[in-house]
Amino acid sequence: MSRTIASVRFVVALLVALTIVGFVPAQPSHAQTAQRCFAETNQCISGPIRQYWERNGGLAVFGFPITAQNAENVEGQSLQVQWFERDRLEIQTNGQVTAGRLGVERLAQQGTPWQFGPSEAADAGCLAFAETGHRVCGAFAAYWQRNGGLARFGFPVTGAYEAEIEGMRLTVQYFERRRFELHDANTVLLGLLGSEVLRERGELPAPAPAPAPAPAPAPAPAPTHCDGIPDWVGDGQIIYGFDPVQGIILANCFQPRDSFSVFIYRFQANEQILWRTTEPNGRITEQTIQAGRGGWERDFTPPSAGWPLGDYRLEFTGLSSGKVVILYYRVVPSVP
Repeated sequence: MSRTIASVRFVVALLVALTIVGFVPAQPSHAQTAQRCFAETNQCISGPIRQYWERNGGLAVFGFPITAQNAENVEGQSLQVQWFERDRLEIQTNGQVTAGRLGVERLAQQGTPWQFGPSEAADAGCLAFAETGHRVCGAFAAYWQRNGGLARFGFPVTGAYEAEIEGMRLTVQYFERRRFELHDANTVLLGLLGSEVLRERGELPAPAPAPAPAPAPAPAPAPTHCDGIPDWVGDGQIIYGFDPVQGIILANCFQPRDSFSVFIYRFQANEQILWRTTEPNGRITEQTIQAGRGGWERDFTPPSAGWPLGDYRLEFTGLSSGKVVILYYRVVPSVP
């Protein structure tokens, strides 16, 4: 096992190096016109909106689609639009896709329309905008500059302040098109403005209240074999063997007291990655990790009681690139 892992580490390191110096040819880019559908919301994207979604950050930036593409009146124009958890994408009359001004719209819904700021000067770590009188500082300024700036987010229309978001007390700042949320000292996430604006309009059902606790059903029997484990899923074409894929797990089926290793790569260098684990009992945990030179790896040793039996799902989302890699593995009973 250790020799196999060492061999894979060598191959992964070699592939990352080749990618950095440009020896691994890029996959050709083709316009996407077919539908891409999401079971999570039962919605699909296609055409120019799909192209824009995929080329500008995908799931991490826009979230899942929550409506179909429809004609809507936007600031006096009839446009084809589609709503996402974090955004509204609009096809302008010239065919260009742009993001909606949901930051401004959400502030108006809350009864706090944006106002001209105090016009503070820029200083170290801050950007000042005479157009709105507000400035952007620290982690928000770095994220704004690194991820599209004015074209993607628009001008700041508030300063940074504390607000309660989904039961959490966070530092937030509104821009014309988005809301930035600081989830720790350096992790900036984008608010779910698409969902919030539609829900406020009454066009998106509010989350159902939590049902009264019911007796827990008997757990389904854990799988006892290694058949039927899904392949890994990543952005772009799935390539088998040791070609430049984006994720490897060794091994993907093992016993409770076995160790295993996870490798992910081809993210941006030093990119923050949201790592979400779904356990066999449905429990979901999240944490943020950082890619080194575009990759990350970790060896996992079993807890004293061994790994719980069942199927696991690991999802890694690049918070800058929007790349997503999903890995699956299974823990089966020990063989006597």
